Amino acid sequence: MQAFIKAKDYGANGVEFDVSETKDKQNIVAHGPYLTETTCPKYKASDYTLETLRKKCTVKNGEPIMTLEEMLIKIKGMFDYYFVETKVYNPNDAQAQVMSNIQTVKKLNMQDKVIFTSYDKTATFVL
Repeated sequence: MQAFIKAKDYGANGVEFDVSETKDKQNIVAHGPYLTETTCPKYKASDYTLETLRKKCTVKNGEPIMTLEEMLIKIKGMFDYYFVETKVYNPNDAQAQVMSNIQTVKKLNMQDKVIFTSYDKTATFVL
């Protein structure tokens, strides 16, 4: 969150962040399979539930691990665009993971502001 505020202060009109899926299918803002930017760098998001991660880990700057929805609620209206990169670690769940992200964005009425990306071809499908 602090990084987004700093980006806004420097005049950014868009931000990008990565979304990984937890064991209990919650989409959290986290880069890579390992939570390297947290106090639990050897943890894999997909191996733990959101509840467990919140109890044991924080982001290195002290902020809590947030879901996509929580993050978007906090930064909604700050930027013109939000680039959400879906990190896929289980190709069999990719479409469900992407659909969950899309549903979150629709729920927050941000579909005209969010651009989805992924480097995993199983996550890039035509609706």
